[in-house]
Amino acid sequence: MKLCMLGNDFTGATFVINTFSDHAARRHSKSCPMRGGRPMPQPRPRGKQKQSCDSCARSKRACNQGRPCEGCQLNNIPCTYYRSTGSSDGPQPLQAMQDLGSSIQPLHDTAPTHFNQPSNNATASGIPSQDPKMQFSFLLHFTKPGTKTLLDFFGAPTVSSMSTPTLSTSMSSSLMPNSSLLAFPDELGDFMQSNALPILDDFIWDGEFNNLPINSSLRSSSKLEYRLQELISKLSVTHQRLSDLCDEDLPPFSEEIKTVLFTVPNLIDFTRLFFDHWYPNCPIIHQPTYNLETVSLPLLFAVFLIGAAYSSPRDTAALAKECGALCEEFVFENEELKEMLRSDQYSEKSTSLQVIQAAFLVSVLRNWQNGELARKKMRNGRYCDIVNGARALGYNSSRNLYATGVCPFNWLAYIEAEARVRVMTLIYLVDCHYTIFNKYPPRVMSSEMIGDMPSSEEAYAATDALVCEGYLLGTNEAPRAALATSLEWLMGDEWNPVYHYGLTTLNLFTFLNSLSTTIFQLKSTSLWVYNSARISQALDRWKILWDSYLKQVGPDFTRSGFFKNSLEFWQLTKLLLKTEGNTGQTGPSGKAETPSDSMTEINALMDKFQGVTIS
Repeated sequence: MKLCMLGNDFTGATFVINTFSDHAARRHSKSCPMRGGRPMPQPRPRGKQKQSCDSCARSKRACNQGRPCEGCQLNNIPCTYYRSTGSSDGPQPLQAMQDLGSSIQPLHDTAPTHFNQPSNNATASGIPSQDPKMQFSFLLHFTKPGTKTLLDFFGAPTVSSMSTPTLSTSMSSSLMPNSSLLAFPDELGDFMQSNALPILDDFIWDGEFNNLPINSSLRSSSKLEYRLQELISKLSVTHQRLSDLCDEDLPPFSEEIKTVLFTVPNLIDFTRLFFDHWYPNCPIIHQPTYNLETVSLPLLFAVFLIGAAYSSPRDTAALAKECGALCEEFVFENEELKEMLRSDQYSEKSTSLQVIQAAFLVSVLRNWQNGELARKKMRNGRYCDIVNGARALGYNSSRNLYATGVCPFNWLAYIEAEARVRVMTLIYLVDCHYTIFNKYPPRVMSSEMIGDMPSSEEAYAATDALVCEGYLLGTNEAPRAALATSLEWLMGDEWNPVYHYGLTTLNLFTFLNSLSTTIFQLKSTSLWVYNSARISQALDRWKILWDSYLKQVGPDFTRSGFFKNSLEFWQLTKLLLKTEGNTGQTGPSGKAETPSDSMTEINALMDKFQGVTIS
């Protein structure tokens, strides 16, 4: 569109001439009498503003568009984002970045494929300290005596998001995509022509930063009100049955709970709190397609109660806590779950995945929100049902062929396959937790875990098929070795770190837990004497992988849940090996170890050696 003066009457006309270039327009404007000597505006870059500096684009990592960006600060290299935006600010010299403060130190050299010997001296803003001295900031809090709630165990939320809920309401239970998310008006052309993958981060679902708006009328939705009434009705029946069977005191399913807790605004708020504050610790549900109107009631209820735990100090947090036993009964007495456990050859149904997801989330609720008795009951009984249900569905050997290009990409199939892989991984990790902290024999063996490892969080969090596939292709996503295979490599005679490609924080945390449970199994037999050196070597190899991984992480690493504290778990494993000696299944006190709910001894051990250099 060009504005020119026509004729002697200075009549303005707006028209389009394809051959009329910007240069011609500027030459004309210099002699135009209507300009009146006003200065010409400076030329502006055309098209969409670049989303990444050159370094972040080459590394396929998110760029926070700072000057310099956080990724370049972490890696101690010049940032060129100023050039991408046409800014005249100029480059940021290395000296300027070093003057930003002692908390930001270089993570690595410019060669990302070089693997160094294990070390503890890498540290950067947003990344837990890698100091050679043992530091148990997270684990001391996690194992602190008297810890009772999710907020106590995993920390309180730092961002309140109850005022701006973000949920998908236009997708069916079959995970049909929202057509509105497929429309990239002007950005599509830029996306197709751009080499910098961080542009995808504009469309990655993020509970804190890239919230997608929802219809405000949802808070008065008649559909959601009907669903809540249906849930209340079923819970009333479940509560009556539980009251008849239960000898212990059962909290009443009171009118206050029904009218104050079970409201549509609370359903929206608590679901949002779940995804904002608990999901990073437990990424098993595909958030962009989670639909309140169609999700199964057991899964909806479990998500609702975990989210309610983060509504503290509101009264709803206490009311929700009273529903823990009711939720457990409602989910575990589900007919489909009982059928899975009874059948020798169970055929998976379309609803089976949500049944397992709901049961696993109830285990989270009962382990870390409802007290010692609930935790012990879950460990001793109910968790076996979760493991056996997942095993009956074959989740321990689940593959996601859509993540690696083996099959033509299908977003819906990718979502379901990835969700199976992820829920099995988390089931395995909680079983490892029981072994490491409570000395319970593992129910899931590492040798059973022959399925795929979870794919990248960015791909799983994508809100659209195009973005998801773009992320998988752009990062050269390749089949990851199964956990059982990776463990064999780590403990083998010959080892090459390049075997373990495309690892994520969750993958590395899973490797470490697998090594820890292997130690438990070997110590309970005479085989430990012959394998102690191999285990120590495997732990050192894991540390090499961790150090190399930290060289490549972007800003999203800080939002990877408690998995980012993997180094503390590694230090604890090394510490236990040092203090427990080479033979016998002994605990920190030197006595034979028996299953226990208390983590007092392990907390005291970490506190004693806090700040001591580990070798």
